[in-house]
Amino acid sequence: MPPTAWHSTDDLDAFLARAGDFLHSRPDLHTVLLTVTEGLRTRGLHAYGDEAPFFGLLEEDGSVRGACFRTPPYRLYLTPLTPARADSLAAHLAALGRTLPGVSAEAGTAAELQATVATYSSD
Repeated sequence: MPPTAWHSTDDLDAFLARAGDFLHSRPDLHTVLLTVTEGLRTRGLHAYGDEAPFFGLLEEDGSVRGACFRTPPYRLYLTPLTPARADSLAAHLAALGRTLPGVSAEAGTAAELQATVATYSSD
């Protein structure tokens, strides 16, 4: 899976326009993403810290299949991903020069991303 399947932005409205339907399709799985993005929308982009947040989404065949965000200084938060999608995200983040202080996600996704990020950062 090429890293270009992931798209990053610092524009909350653009992120929600593309990922909103995906997030709302499973509010039980996406509660944190929905809650945090609503907080950012209503309280401003610096509601969780001085640095600007960034957002990412994975599109495959015209549909969103994954999403993530980071509100520095906090960890990256992401939806459940397959190992291949986690590897793709790690490659995307490495290409952007993004470092991760940690990952918050479903246990398998978090472990897979941490392992693959370590692989890319050791190159």
